[in-house]
Amino acid sequence: MITNFKRVDGANEHGSLFQWNYNGSPISAFWPSEFADVVPDLDRSATGLNNGLLAAGNAIAVQADRLKKTDEIHDVARELIARFIAPAFRYFRDQAIVERDSVGMARNSLRQPIELASPTPYAIAADSLQRQEIRRMLDKFDQIGEAFDWVMKSNGIAVLNAICPVIDQTIFAKDKQLADLLVDEFAVRKTARLIDNPSNDNQATAAQPMKNKMSDDVIRDLAKARVGGLKVRDEAVGYAEKLLVSVIAFTSQAGNFTSDEAFQMLMGRKAA
Repeated sequence: MITNFKRVDGANEHGSLFQWNYNGSPISAFWPSEFADVVPDLDRSATGLNNGLLAAGNAIAVQADRLKKTDEIHDVARELIARFIAPAFRYFRDQAIVERDSVGMARNSLRQPIELASPTPYAIAADSLQRQEIRRMLDKFDQIGEAFDWVMKSNGIAVLNAICPVIDQTIFAKDKQLADLLVDEFAVRKTARLIDNPSNDNQATAAQPMKNKMSDDVIRDLAKARVGGLKVRDEAVGYAEKLLVSVIAFTSQAGNFTSDEAFQMLMGRKAA
């Protein structure tokens, strides 16, 4: 069973941190506060799960002497888990799955070639030939660093559009770090193309009194922020999985269940 369960108040500025001991080893569960504005639905469901974890942990601490009797551990733990944690666990897991799938779809979309405005047979053939020619030019580079510089310094998005959707089949397959940088740059330039930039005389400045559009630099900064937000959402999904694993461990250790029994209990199922 678990002992010394507590919420670490000093960590509130950074998120919700819980700690307990199991067989002499310290265990923890953590959810960062930085995701509140980025993934509000997931963050709210994490708060609900943390509140349930706190209630169950405190209840177990109150009944510690009673729980020393092996024959009562299972029954008491089942009651507390079913009451305080299981519903919130399932809801949080559902929200994490929704966020994971949403991020995955967005990432996949950003890696796809740009759709043609008028996909006529001629336009499709011309686009295919252009991308093949760009990849042939890339194949002429012997040094991956020179190839990277050539792609990054290219104007517009044509070169990235030809390379990034099939980057695993290019010279950049040898270097994941450079490949990721190119994919990010493709995502930024592709996102920038989708940002609306209507005429607005409020864009005027002392240096440009007739300016009525956002500059390319501003558009790029907005695009980078959107792509960066996607990365934060992806990070939140990673933390969500860690929290789920921690709650499964808490359930298992609180009632002396196996991990599979604990998971089935949290999911509202009967263990096999």
